[in-house]
Amino acid sequence: MEQENSLKILDDGKVEIDHQISKPTKEVFYWHEIKKYVYIFIFLEIATYFLSLIRGFEYFASEILTGFVFLLELVSIIILTLKFLKAKDIKNSFLVPAFFVLITFGIVSIFKFFWYFKAWTVVNLLIEPAVLVLWSLFFSLVLNIIYAIINKIAAVFNFYKTKAKKDLNI
Repeated sequence: MEQENSLKILDDGKVEIDHQISKPTKEVFYWHEIKKYVYIFIFLEIATYFLSLIRGFEYFASEILTGFVFLLELVSIIILTLKFLKAKDIKNSFLVPAFFVLITFGIVSIFKFFWYFKAWTVVNLLIEPAVLVLWSLFFSLVLNIIYAIINKIAAVFNFYKTKAKKDLNI
């Protein structure tokens, strides 16, 4: 189900696209919101393992690319959380990033199971996605708290701004 892109030309000459500011639509638990992240991270994780097979790329794949992928994961969790906070959907600002992490790293841990095919990978099937879901929930909680504090501060400033205008008859 695709959204139509409708363009609006604002008074200041800027162009606004409606679908960028609208609330995310629910379709198979927001799959369309997370699928690009899922595909990117599955590709990056699998590419990391295949790059580690190439002589000269072992260090890059195991140390640098792994850290880079982890930072990108955190950034994508933050982006997903902020997208739903902007839409004022607090419940899904927790659930959708956790769902993204669960799907992505569930698939990656299955890949790791067949890649290494050792006993520890069975534990990895459960532990890695669970730990990353906890990270996702932690970051979502922190962002929700920061968002709530910023909204309260903005409400206080707006109240006093309105009160000052009313008192001064502006």
